[in-house]
Amino acid sequence: MSALTREEVIRTVEEGRSLMRCDLKHLDLADACLKGGDFVDADLDSIDLNDTQLNGANLVGANLGMADLYAADLSRANLREANLFKANLTRAKLVEADLVGANLTGADLVGANLTGADLRGANLTGADLRGADLRGTRLKGTVFTSACLQGANLEWVHIDEETSIGPDQLAGVRR
Repeated sequence: MSALTREEVIRTVEEGRSLMRCDLKHLDLADACLKGGDFVDADLDSIDLNDTQLNGANLVGANLGMADLYAADLSRANLREANLFKANLTRAKLVEADLVGANLTGADLVGANLTGADLRGANLTGADLRGADLRGTRLKGTVFTSACLQGANLEWVHIDEETSIGPDQLAGVRR
């Protein structure tokens, strides 16, 4: 359980102080405004960030495994090397987010907006991306093994030889 309360986390972010390496597991921060917050290497396992504003937040190396990020705004957030294993990112806004090397194994990204996001080297094995908007994303070396891309929008996306995606996965994808 987190040593900090919801109010303390919000106040810390508002004051521009860092929450680096903080243990915030299982905390309810739904509907909070955490824009630009510093959560580098923080443990956010199973946290509730439903509908939370995390625009421009620094989440490098953060553990967001099993986190609920339903409809959260992570536009321009830095999620490099973050663990989002089985995270719920349904309808999340990840416009221009940096997800280089992120672990999104088994994540739910149904209807998520990833326009312009950087997914180079990210692992999306078994992720559900049905109806996701991936226009203009960078995918070099991205792993999509067993990921569902039905109805996803991959316009203006270059899929190179280092990206692990099967031709069968591209059926029903807008390109």
